[in-house]
Amino acid sequence: MTNVSKINLAPKTLGEAIETIGHLAKIIVELKEENLQLKEENRQLREENAWLKEQLNTNSKNSSLPPSRDLKKKKQIKRDFQKISERPRVPGKIGKKLLKAYERLFKFWKTEYNPNMLSFKKPRKRLRYFKARVLRHVREGMRCKHKATARTCTNILESVDSLWNVFDIPNVPPTNNHAER
Repeated sequence: MTNVSKINLAPKTLGEAIETIGHLAKIIVELKEENLQLKEENRQLREENAWLKEQLNTNSKNSSLPPSRDLKKKKQIKRDFQKISERPRVPGKIGKKLLKAYERLFKFWKTEYNPNMLSFKKPRKRLRYFKARVLRHVREGMRCKHKATARTCTNILESVDSLWNVFDIPNVPPTNNHAER
């Protein structure tokens, strides 16, 4: 963003006035672009919020079942995405996008994520970004004409809240190693 404090708001010559107008026009364009991005992000968050409200009563967080019952663990999801990525043509491309977005999400979790830092804007924004990427590609897979890909993505989206348990519930590991023992 252009630094407003460096703009001469009291130009003395016509040239300075034209330069000031140019800087202000640039700031207006930048603000319009930022506004459009924020509107899109707001729309996506409203959509996700509506879906989450709909799902509120369908998971173990609202029942007496332990959370581990409905967790779709990291390895299971990765296997699903890997299987999709090995398919030919469009499903394979979608699968590759899913794998890449998923791996970036968990790389973020492993290297940068700290639940105590979610009070800060940047980590929250990055987490929303990674979640949105995964969801976008899962929805793309749901619309795919390949039935197995569409079915797998539909199943993943139906239990999508369990994907985020690693981020939402303290001390929930992304793997199911403890439960498998």
